[in-house]
Amino acid sequence: MSSSGSRNDSQSSSSSGMNLPIENSSSLSSTQIANNSDILTQILLCLPVKSLLIFKSVSKKWLSLISDPYFAKNHTLRNRSFKIPGLFIEKLRRPSGPPDDPEFEFPSVFLNNDADSHNTTGGGGVPLKTLDFVEVPPRNWKGPITESSLRINHSCNGLLCCTRMTCMTKPPYNSIKHIHIYNPTTKQYKSLPRSPFRDVVSFNGVFSVSLAFDPFKSPDHYQVICIWRDLDKIHEFNLFNFEVYSSKTNSWRLSQVSPFAALALSFSRSGVFWNGCSHWISTGYNETSVYFDIEQDIVKPLPLPDVPNDDDGWDSMYIGECRNHLYLVGFLESCPKIYRILEMETDYSGWNPLYKLDLERIITAYPEMVLLINNNIEYHVLVLFVGEDEEKSSKKLVLMINGTEVISYDLKEMSFKEIYRFDATNGSTGLTLSRSYGTWGYVHQYIESLACV
Repeated sequence: MSSSGSRNDSQSSSSSGMNLPIENSSSLSSTQIANNSDILTQILLCLPVKSLLIFKSVSKKWLSLISDPYFAKNHTLRNRSFKIPGLFIEKLRRPSGPPDDPEFEFPSVFLNNDADSHNTTGGGGVPLKTLDFVEVPPRNWKGPITESSLRINHSCNGLLCCTRMTCMTKPPYNSIKHIHIYNPTTKQYKSLPRSPFRDVVSFNGVFSVSLAFDPFKSPDHYQVICIWRDLDKIHEFNLFNFEVYSSKTNSWRLSQVSPFAALALSFSRSGVFWNGCSHWISTGYNETSVYFDIEQDIVKPLPLPDVPNDDDGWDSMYIGECRNHLYLVGFLESCPKIYRILEMETDYSGWNPLYKLDLERIITAYPEMVLLINNNIEYHVLVLFVGEDEEKSSKKLVLMINGTEVISYDLKEMSFKEIYRFDATNGSTGLTLSRSYGTWGYVHQYIESLACV
């Protein structure tokens, strides 16, 4: 009985395929998974963006799955913790054309001190060095029309807002700003349609172009805020128009807040997107600090940090967003060596103080950063980024010293390390001692994303 039972069990196992070698069984299982689009999709949704880009080359089926906008949307919603591995820093390179023809590259600075961080030539593995995703018409510098280089205006949650100018060198001196949305991870881009509002003015002075993209609330569409004024209307010199592009409708609309009265310096850089709004902060020269609520289509005043007394002034060095927090870095004019790091309350009730940074330790390591300008002491240090150190569960401040060294300062441990050094012999970063004017508009977060444009 026992022998017969064993023989039957063996036959049963053989007929069901259970007696296959282990490696063949595993291969069969992998094949079944690969042929099941639903199971394969669920597995791929758990992988990081970098792996998905590699797996696109496995087969046409995998390429189709990963490139599907619905997959990109679900991947974003499933992986709700954005990592910011690095920054793009605009760098001026030696021009090959006329001296007044600026050429740019965008080397990457990794925020973690890994092997790629020591690459001083730029790039370091991040898929962006120059902006060549769209063909720019040939430049005719002696003709009536000139074309500028492509530049990054703003970075927002994985997408870049890039612009270039077409200018007429003869009357009526019309100027057109071309706007492109680019995903440096997927290499996809979209050229936005011309505005029907800015095209009707003889010269449109576009002051600020900002991207508004919240992948967790609206993963399949974004908006662009353009602020401009008609320079022909001298009596309306400080009146600005707010214009909004929606990728959902592929069209521009003029905001009801237009025209809005403000000083020109108020919108000299892109707004920072946070909490569904774009934010512009005063740098200490009496500009207007405001935020634009895109959905409600209204402009509201943005509070400034409290100062101890009326005789003291506040100088803003940096405003930026990271992991749904809005950070501000600046100093009191009476204490220029003490940087204050603050965070905005979600109800806009005010700035909450987080840390103070005394530059003395950094000055000791880099004494050449102390400059005497017009009999005043200045410190050649620029704030590039405020964020979180994931490994240490603390916040960090990324600074550029003397236009070449990039250091990461741990605000909890009060220690710093150098994470990047630019090659000063091959062009410059364009980041000067002009405080916030040097950093805002020249430094952009790099975030890996599958978001469609």
